[in-house]
Amino acid sequence: EAGGPIFYFVAAYSTLLLRLTQFDFNDAMVRATLFVPLYTKFLTAVHRDCLSASPSMITRFFGSKAMTYLGGLAFPMFILHGPIGQIFY
Repeated sequence: EAGGPIFYFVAAYSTLLLRLTQFDFNDAMVRATLFVPLYTKFLTAVHRDCLSASPSMITRFFGSKAMTYLGGLAFPMFILHGPIGQIFY
């Protein structure tokens, strides 16, 4: 694909910079029309790249032991923070 996963990763996060321009871009508008579709394309490209014979550097980075460990910590925090927030809110 055009540029592989890194292209979509950079493109997705670059869209968030539109809020820093002189134009009045709404965050919800930028996220819904640009960021989410590009980030979805990034995730699809990474998944396909994982299955290739020689994955790209960004795919290997996100699949590294350190990132897998951080993901293992982050997921339970994500699952628990909602109910805990409801109790203390």
